[in-house]
Amino acid sequence: MQPARRQLLFTLVFWLSLLAVLFLWKGVVTIQPGENGILTTFSRVAAGPLEPGLHFIVPFVQQVRVIKLATIRKEVIISEAQRVRLPAGDNRREGTRQPVTYFLTADENLVAVDASVQYRIRDPRDFTFSSRHLEETVRDLARHVLATELLATGVDEVLSRGRAELLHRLHRRLQQECSRLGLGILVTSFLLADVAPPRAAIGAFQKVSDARAEAGQILSQAQAEALEAKARARGQASGQLASAASYRADKLASARGQAQRFSKLAAEYHRAPNLTRRRLALEAQARTLPRVKKVYHHPRRMPPAIHLAP
Repeated sequence: MQPARRQLLFTLVFWLSLLAVLFLWKGVVTIQPGENGILTTFSRVAAGPLEPGLHFIVPFVQQVRVIKLATIRKEVIISEAQRVRLPAGDNRREGTRQPVTYFLTADENLVAVDASVQYRIRDPRDFTFSSRHLEETVRDLARHVLATELLATGVDEVLSRGRAELLHRLHRRLQQECSRLGLGILVTSFLLADVAPPRAAIGAFQKVSDARAEAGQILSQAQAEALEAKARARGQASGQLASAASYRADKLASARGQAQRFSKLAAEYHRAPNLTRRRLALEAQARTLPRVKKVYHHPRRMPPAIHLAP
């Protein structure tokens, strides 16, 4: 073999080997557990999602976008306060927050909100190609949902008793909007880290809060007294019912005894009417005569009686 051909063959083998190594290096993609991949050919979706494992692609022609499904992403959608960098010599702690945004509530009050959204990927393909700036889209949607829901909610519900229901509505509404736009995400939580009135109105809100707390305390005390009065009334009613039941039982027993005695006397009367009548008369006299007041009249010592009758 001529030296020129040998050199050409060596060069060809070298470049083919280099291309093979490059193909193996760039053409083998590993998808880890908890991840999916989207295969694109000239930036157009060719296949997906790719499951965890080894996958072969054509280098420089195809690409795989690896997406971590299990990762929880968080977007700060609106901040009641911004961390600002203080000038040199300022004694305040760096990162001091200054209120910047307020939302209007249903009763025409203003509240400042610290809010954030947590989500994870549900559909890798939609997540990758639904929006060029998906994070900003999610942030804008969340702000819109927050403003809409706060506009339909009173300030008392926002600040205290209705917070849980408000969070539920925000989460559900945001998920509906994301599904409608096909963003391919699953909203896991809608968080309100802080909700507060404007600084100028904090004193008034504090007075309202104190009054509400005092009213709650008075209401609790009244309820406790009502429960105590009810318990006392139930005890008295139970005692009266027990006394009435005892009195009824005594009267029934006495009535039954008298009825039985009368039945026996009636039977005796039917057997010997005259004798029974006489015995009853004697018993009545024995009961009555001892209680009769006795007046003794001596005809010699007492003046004659005056008879007024005609």
